[in-house]
Amino acid sequence: MIRAFATIHARSRPPPTCRKSSNWRGEARTGAALHRARIRRFAMTDETPNVQSNHAAARRFVGTWRLLSIYNSPLQPDRGDKPTGLLFYDGKGNMAVQIAPSRPRRPFVDRHVPTAEEAHDAILGYTAYFGTFSVDAGKGTVTHHRHGNISPGATGDFVRRFKFLAEDRMALMPIENDVSLTWERVG
Repeated sequence: MIRAFATIHARSRPPPTCRKSSNWRGEARTGAALHRARIRRFAMTDETPNVQSNHAAARRFVGTWRLLSIYNSPLQPDRGDKPTGLLFYDGKGNMAVQIAPSRPRRPFVDRHVPTAEEAHDAILGYTAYFGTFSVDAGKGTVTHHRHGNISPGATGDFVRRFKFLAEDRMALMPIENDVSLTWERVG
């Protein structure tokens, strides 16, 4: 998919300020050829500053993870007995998580404009945020650099200890409490 993206964008017009360069054969490249070469070089890498420093450790996180259990959470009554969730890490250093409560939630009477009570019930026990991530293998932590969050004002860094329980199973634990979330790789 990345290569297809690069091919599509390689057909776009090059920036007007392209400099001369040469390819591996020493032939001069200008304009569109130089622009395509830059796009190919960018598209072939899967590293960003967020995953570069601990590339091997960060690679273990890459994939889709399904929530198996939450232990010792103060939000448990709001989440129900068996909340469901997905956690995504990609090779570019992006991440996203959603945890939905398993307790019954009322549908909105007007689907487009919930009442204050309906909105409160809908998000109570729900976790959703996205951003980038970095791994410090030496400290055994993964930091979620949250760029957007369903909870207003809850952006910024969120540090969790990690422990791989098996190749396809890991536990994430916030550094500030004893909550533990167990995840299983599904993709």
